[in-house]
Amino acid sequence: MEAYKEQIIEKQNEKGQLLNQIKDYENRLSKARQLLMTNKFDSSDYKDIKSDYVDKLARMQARYSGLNTDQDDIENLLNQGIENLFRIHSIYEN
Repeated sequence: MEAYKEQIIEKQNEKGQLLNQIKDYENRLSKARQLLMTNKFDSSDYKDIKSDYVDKLARMQARYSGLNTDQDDIENLLNQGIENLFRIHSIYEN
């Protein structure tokens, strides 16, 4: 159980870091958009930056979603295992 708690804390830390990175890239993209609108960026530069950032954002968001799913799966497996342990006596009685 201790290892599970450590793993959960590690996943939460990773999720927090990913969330911060996602927000950072969203802010960068927003700033680039503002620079384009004020003609401080040329449209081809914006396209390059946007392409790069959108790709990185998609990968980070996919990793973030995967972390949520992994934790739910582990918790479900633990709950099922505990329920099975509680019912094990009825299996051997019959």
